Amino acid sequence: MTDPISAERAALERRAEQLEEYGQFEAVTPIYHGTAMAYDTGHPVPVSNVELYGYEKNGLVRRVASKSKARSGAQETTAEEAPPTPEDDASRPNTGSATSRTKRS
Repeated sequence: MTDPISAERAALERRAEQLEEYGQFEAVTPIYHGTAMAYDTGHPVPVSNVELYGYEKNGLVRRVASKSKARSGAQETTAEEAPPTPEDDASRPNTGSATSRTKRS
C-alpha cells in the first residue's frame, strides 16, 4: 500500500514540475508544426519546446514568469497586463459565466 503522505508529496512535486515547464512562456501568435496548430495565442508553451524550436528567439512566445515564480504558480505582470479591477469588470457587459449555467441531466 502506498503511504498517503508520500503519495501526496509526489503529487505536489509533480504539480510543481508541470508549473515550471508550462508556466514560463505563452504564445504571442499561433504556432504551427507543419499544418497543425501546436499552440494558440495566449496558451502556455512548455519550456522544452521553447528551447528545442527556438520560439523565444523567433518572437513566437513571451515570458510570463521566471522559473522560480512558475514553479510556485505565480505569473509576473506589467502595469498593462495587471488583472482587471472591480471597476473594469463593472464596465463590461455581463455575458454569463460557467457558474450561471444550469446542469442538465
